[in-house]
Amino acid sequence: MTIDFDIRFHGPAPVVAFNYAAPEWGDELNPPLPSDDAFVVRIPVEPAILLPGTYAFTTRLPFCPWWVSVDVQGLNFAVQGTIDHVCLPGPTICRGDLNCDGLIDFADISPFVRFLANYSQWQATYPGCPVENGDINCDEAYPSFGDINPFVLLLSTQPPPSCP
Repeated sequence: MTIDFDIRFHGPAPVVAFNYAAPEWGDELNPPLPSDDAFVVRIPVEPAILLPGTYAFTTRLPFCPWWVSVDVQGLNFAVQGTIDHVCLPGPTICRGDLNCDGLIDFADISPFVRFLANYSQWQATYPGCPVENGDINCDEAYPSFGDINPFVLLLSTQPPPSCP
């Protein structure tokens, strides 16, 4: 989700936040109202806006919400801009494919070692490769040495597993 806006204010800087309907919100025709607060997720814009000007902020959401809005809280301000709410498919998860070539094979061994030993270097070498690909045992802990034995088992499976 991206918001582009121009904000002018006098006095203290306003607080700006992204809002979107939580996954539990079931009404695609109507946005959640303030009384439906349990169904609204708020993400404060970081870094905070301290000076008047033109800003663009982008954030990734864990799902595609039905409703998106922006809160601006403060005194003596004017806001003009747009919200681009575009949902794109996320990366395909293929546990064991650490080089993101669409295969689970011996070519994934070195990337797996890099994933465990130097995670930031793995991210820089394979940008866009989902971190979940390295969570072989599906415990949502990564990088983790608990994934070594499941990775070895995955590589020794015949025929080798295929990626979606």
